[in-house]
Formats: sequence, structure tokens, C-alpha cells
Amino acid sequence: MLLPTAAAGWAAVPGVRRLLLWRTQQSARLSGRRILWSGGDPAAFRDAARDAADTVVQSLSLALLALTACAVALLFLYDWLAHALFGRTLGKLCLGVTVVRSGGGGPPGPLRALLRSAVLTGLPGALLCWYWLRVLLDEPPGAVPYLLLLCLPVLGALLLLGPARRPLHDRLSRTCVTRTR
Repeated sequence: MLLPTAAAGWAAVPGVRRLLLWRTQQSARLSGRRILWSGGDPAAFRDAARDAADTVVQSLSLALLALTACAVALLFLYDWLAHALFGRTLGKLCLGVTVVRSGGGGPPGPLRALLRSAVLTGLPGALLCWYWLRVLLDEPPGAVPYLLLLCLPVLGALLLLGPARRPLHDRLSRTCVTRTR
């Protein structure tokens, strides 16, 4: 289900609070009309309240999904552009490391940085959003994306324990991280 803290965090984004309040008000109006038209039937009151709660949860869940997808896209763009243009992110700059081509050194370039970012941030983010969307649409998401989300960190950890100590995104993009200090 939803985490209230995540909902409160995303509600601080301009426009999201207004959209969520509008959906809540629309649902309350519709539920009120249904109760009035029913003549005070307790079953109608219960059904209207349940439908209103479902509408609010669904709209909040879809808003959180859309904003999470935007956050994943921004993280992907940041990672890709920082590595393509500078060979490092701000965190790597603070730690004194940079990403270079594994064969001859030098900056990774836009295509290698794109592949590196796609494997590092794009693939897990897309799997997470796809899985969440399937759950929200009441469709069985299947075990494949769930297992991939669980196996990617395990695979990355196993590759780090190998002799080359390079994670999956570095192996596929033929890059490596080196110290600059």
C-alpha cells in the first residue's frame, strides 16, 4: 500500500497537492450525492465511503507513480550527462574518483555513459515503475520483474567480489572507476 510519508513528500511538489485535493473533493461530492439519493440507507453509506476511499487511494497512487517515474528519469539524466560530460558525478568528485574507458582511459563518452546509466538507474527504475503500475491496474505483474529487482543487487555484489571488482554497469559499458587523488 502507500506510505503516508511518501505521499506527504510528494504533496510538497507544486500542483500535486491541488490535484490530490481536487480528486478528493470530487469523490466526496459524488459520495454525498449517492447517500442523499439512497434515502439514508446504511449499505449505500458504507458503499459510498468505500468507493470514495478507493478513489482517493487510486488517485494518490497514480500521482506517486508518475512523480516517481519523473524522479527516476531525472536521476537517469543526471547520471548520464555527468558521466558523459565530466566523467564523474558530484559524489565521485568529492571522493576523488572518475569513470574512464577500461581499455585506454579517457572519458567514457556519451554512448558508454548512456549504457552505464541505463543499466545502473534506468533498468531498475523502469522495472519498479512497471511493476507498480501493474499492481495499481490490478493486473498480475508476474514474478519476472520482482525477481529481477531482487537479483540485480545480488548480481552486482557478486561481480564486486570477483577479481576485477567491477559491477555490471561498468562491465557492460566497458568502463571502470579510477582514483584521481
